[in-house]
Amino acid sequence: MRDFLLLFLLSCTLAGQTVTIRTKKGDSPPLEKQPGDSVEIDPVTQDILVASNGMNFRLPPENLIQPVLTGEVARAEHLFTYTYSLANGARAGQSIHHFAFECRYPEDIVLTAPTGWHSRKIPPEVNHFRSLAFGPDGDDNQVPLILAGGKSAGPFRMTSSLNPGLVRAVVYALPLDRPSTELSKGEKLRFLSPWAYQKVTELDTTDRTLKYVLTVGPKIPPDHDSLSAIRMELAYASGQPEFAAMSAQLGALARSSTKEQLQTQLKPLAKDALQSNFIQALLWRLETVKE
Repeated sequence: MRDFLLLFLLSCTLAGQTVTIRTKKGDSPPLEKQPGDSVEIDPVTQDILVASNGMNFRLPPENLIQPVLTGEVARAEHLFTYTYSLANGARAGQSIHHFAFECRYPEDIVLTAPTGWHSRKIPPEVNHFRSLAFGPDGDDNQVPLILAGGKSAGPFRMTSSLNPGLVRAVVYALPLDRPSTELSKGEKLRFLSPWAYQKVTELDTTDRTLKYVLTVGPKIPPDHDSLSAIRMELAYASGQPEFAAMSAQLGALARSSTKEQLQTQLKPLAKDALQSNFIQALLWRLETVKE
């Protein structure tokens, strides 16, 4: 084995190659910052400011959408139907490309998309549980039906026996158009030093191209539901901005309430559509769970 390694190193040396032998995974030295390298976030605009190898440019956030997701939940025996409409605010700086719902059990849901849109299911482990997706129709020869500022689409429907709860919808922005004479982001990144490239990729996260919307959707199998799960749902809601006005009450109910107390004290708390849908969802669940 020793003779083989010596011959290997000698052949690489004769070929003018540099060889690094690593004995353990992850033991490569950290990348070194080169003279002139600088990568930082502008605290006002949130642009990523990049300087490296004579290149100077900005990478602005590309999530200038204003998604408004409205939803209703209906129950027929043990089946729930969720109906949504999606709008993009009139002052949005980008169009909406597609959106997805977080769900761990996509196989238990039937999706229905409106005309001009399609639905698809993605294995939940592939994309952070964003497994229920709706996108515009279109192909390479057809301009897709995107949601520009001031436009809306729907209804989007999901039917399932899963009990309802708070879920996040993830709304993705269509990339901004760039002049044909301007280098693309990928082309710019190829000019950077390895240190600057790594730093940019750390800061330029996918969150900079999307926005989250809280809603009520299919969440938990009925046979997995419990009073403890409902209390956890209340504790989660108490920490969300959409429930700030009732945060203290929700937190108190999550800590020490019986089933009967929840059934009598939840309903008067609702003040808007999202809160009403959420509380109604919990009341439906309380009808079947045991202490």
